[in-house]
Formats: sequence, structure tokens, C-alpha cells
Amino acid sequence: MTRPPMHLVMTLVSGTTQGLGFAQPIPASIIVKEGDPVAGSSVATIGAPYINSHGQVGCIFTLSDGRHGIWFENQVRFISTEASEGMLSISGYQMGISDNGAFAYRPLLNGFDAIWTDHGVTIQEGDPAPGFPDGIQTLLHAQPQMLPDGTAYWIAETTQFGCLADEVWTIYELLPSGTISPTLQVDGCDKNVRIDLFHVSDNRLHRIDLRFSVGGGSCTSGRLFVDDTQIRFSDCDSFTTLRINNLGHYAFKTESAGDLYFDNEFLLRDGDTIPESGHPLFGNLGDFALNNSNQAAFIWAVEIEGSNIDTLFVSPNASLLPGGTYPLLTRGDLIDINGDGEADWRIINLRPISNLPQHIDLADSGDIAARVELISLDGALRRDAIIRIRAPRCNEADLAPPDHQLDFSDVIQFLSSFVAMNPLADFAEPFGVFSFDDVVAFLSAFSAGCP
Repeated sequence: MTRPPMHLVMTLVSGTTQGLGFAQPIPASIIVKEGDPVAGSSVATIGAPYINSHGQVGCIFTLSDGRHGIWFENQVRFISTEASEGMLSISGYQMGISDNGAFAYRPLLNGFDAIWTDHGVTIQEGDPAPGFPDGIQTLLHAQPQMLPDGTAYWIAETTQFGCLADEVWTIYELLPSGTISPTLQVDGCDKNVRIDLFHVSDNRLHRIDLRFSVGGGSCTSGRLFVDDTQIRFSDCDSFTTLRINNLGHYAFKTESAGDLYFDNEFLLRDGDTIPESGHPLFGNLGDFALNNSNQAAFIWAVEIEGSNIDTLFVSPNASLLPGGTYPLLTRGDLIDINGDGEADWRIINLRPISNLPQHIDLADSGDIAARVELISLDGALRRDAIIRIRAPRCNEADLAPPDHQLDFSDVIQFLSSFVAMNPLADFAEPFGVFSFDDVVAFLSAFSAGCP
């Protein structure tokens, strides 16, 4: 059976600059791209990509006629003009999706901050603040996140009688049942602190959050908390790109230097080299994603012949970074979207819009959603798009998630495929015939392990 080679090679990028790429077009799916027809209009802008446990992808998009909506996998999930509660306008591209297609995002409803889900408006600016005494109202709603089971979280600012500072900051939880309750409250009036960023693990057991000290000086100071325990303080600096998984492992980067940390241990910075790439990293970490198997994907530019080339790296185990890490996608790489082994588009940018809340997301299945810019092979069309790719297998026996790791799940996948006469288990010639030769070939590959 013929499979794409797994080794990495040097390939020509944009005719002049060399980058890291695969010898053959990389299999990919286009989820949505600029110019796609929707409801009598066309897609004008595409927001950040979000991926659920099944590898399904969602995002916020805008249309050329001014409407916006939610895209989920291969269909439009919601369009703003469907709202009966008033006029919705876009207010950023952060959102969340669940495993069954539910969503949460933050639009403006009649000009006021709101959290909107597939059930309609959940809460908006000026509403009574859940979990607070009567008379306390919400002022701001931001950074919605949704877990696989449909539980949603967001940050809210609330009023406080007699307070002239930054009021009270709250992380709210919305259960699938519709119950809203505060999970964290920070009193900005007494402590001059606000909640700036947060991330909750898919199983709801862990949280990482950033709290800013504000006022009283010439700069702000970031305090990073994991499960309500302060783990790091940075005077006149801060932290960003917060991620935490079901195991309680977490990652973040320093805002000014862009250094990457995992479980509060330094991992990578500008000038370091990923062994498999052979080129030094340049500048700040672009984005980082972490799944519940501890696999990681991240974007960082590499310096090649005086040019800085954004590259998507994958690690089978984030705690071992940079060991085992390899480049998966870079500027100039070709992608195959119909599975025929032939190139259909070329990647020309991994971060076409720099101020998105995220540029990649990583599912437990090993699927990666990435916001990229594509160019047609003849150079006539340039389109922003969200694509889905998967980290390549470490060898033919790596049949089941987690990728780049051989274990009993790969054996089960082979056996079930063999019984079903699925081509996935067709390891040996003559192809199309399932026999003991396929079993021997699989066991031989499995015993070789992953590099």
C-alpha cells in the first residue's frame, strides 16, 4: 500500500525562499473560505478556528452584505438576522462549540454586550448579575468558551455600589440546563484587580486565569493562577495564550518576550532550535494548542536565509518539548483537499490576521484546525480559509489517536478494520485481499515503534 513519506524535506517556497515542507501535498479539508456563497451573499471575513472532540470545526464569519453568523463543519449554523430579540452586530471573533454543535459567542445586541448561544440570548449588558445581591448589574461580557458537553463560560464585569474603581470581575458558568452561576469573583474595588484571560479544561476540573493589578503605578502586573493558586507574578509584564487540559497540564507564554512555558517550566524562546527543523525560532510564539492527550501544536516563525517563515509545529508530548517536535505545515506548502494525491492550493500565510484570539486549535482526535491564507496554483485567487489537517502517523501501524504513539488502541483499530475488510488494514500485497500477510505486516510495523 502506498502512503505519503513521513520524512521532512526542503522545498521551494514562493520561488525564492526555502522553508520546511513535505515531499508530497499535505491532505487537508477546507472548512470554509473567503468568497463561499451563503444565503444570497458571500463570506467576507473568517474568524478564529475552534475544534471539538470529534474534530468538527466552527468559527464566526461575516458576509459581504454586513450580516454575520456561526459556521459549523460544512454548514451555516446561525445567521444574525435570525435573531428575534433585536439587532445583532459582531463584536470580536472568540466563541466556543460543543460536541453536538451547540455554540456560544459575544455579539452586540441592540448595541449592548451579550452572550448568545444556539438557544438565543443568555445575558446582556444591564441585566441583573446572577449570584449577586439585587440591584447589581452586568456591564461587560467577554471571552466566551464552550466545553464538549455544552457548558459555557465567560468573563463579566459587574457594578458595585460606591465603587469608583474597576468594579467586580466574574467568570460565569452556563450549564446545558440553563443555570448560570459565578465560578470566580475578583473584587476590583478593594484590590484593584481584574480578570483578563482564562481557560477551563474540558472536564471542568481545572482552570488557568490571569488577573491584572491595575492603578496606583505606571504599569500593570500580571498574576497567573492555576486552580486558584498563584503560580507566577510578573511586574510590569503579563502572560497570554493560556491553555489547560483535563490532566491539569497547562501552558502559557510571557507577553513581552513571547517565551513558552509548560507546567510553569520554561520550554522555548526566540533563537532556540527545534531539532527536526534545523533552523532557529524567530520572535514570539504565534499560538499554542494543547489537547487532553498532552499533544501540542504551535505556530512559530523560523529563520531561514534571512527570512522569517511562520511554521506549524506538532509535538506528541508537550512535556518533552522540543524533543519529538516536528514541523507539519509552513508557508509554501501544497495541500490536497480531495484525496487524489494532487495539489489543489498553496499555503502563503499561517497568520493572515494577527489580532485573532487564536489561529489554531487541536482536538483529542489529533485533528488541527488552522486559519490560513491560500493561493491557487495559477496564482489567480487568494483566499483566507480555515482548514483541517492531521498530524501524520509515525508509521503505518499508528492507526488510532493519539497520533505519534503506538498503543493498544492501534491494535484494536487494526483488528476491527481487518474484520470489516477496511482498506485501513490492507498492509500487504496483494492489495484488496485480506490475509495473514496483513497481520504480519502490521505487527512488524507496530514492533518498530515510533521515532
